[in-house]
Amino acid sequence: MGGRPARSFQVLDVIRGFKYQPWRCAPGAAKLFAELDYVISPVSPVGEFRRPKLASPLNDPDKPFEHIAYTVPWNMAENPALSINGGF
Repeated sequence: MGGRPARSFQVLDVIRGFKYQPWRCAPGAAKLFAELDYVISPVSPVGEFRRPKLASPLNDPDKPFEHIAYTVPWNMAENPALSINGGF
């Protein structure tokens, strides 16, 4: 896949290219959170994302989901989420 412009990829090419496939955690996450009504947790383990032209806050293709690690299990269990700014 390397060396081609992003617009040349089909959706399935991109999905198959992920080393970590977050949707595979959906059944386990749903079971884990089945008895909970809500979870209060930090949203992101990384600081403010100031460079919107980067693919992700870490800008590391081998770590595409680290900036959302706290929310992936809850979201993959198909639970709604709300983020409240508490920083300023």
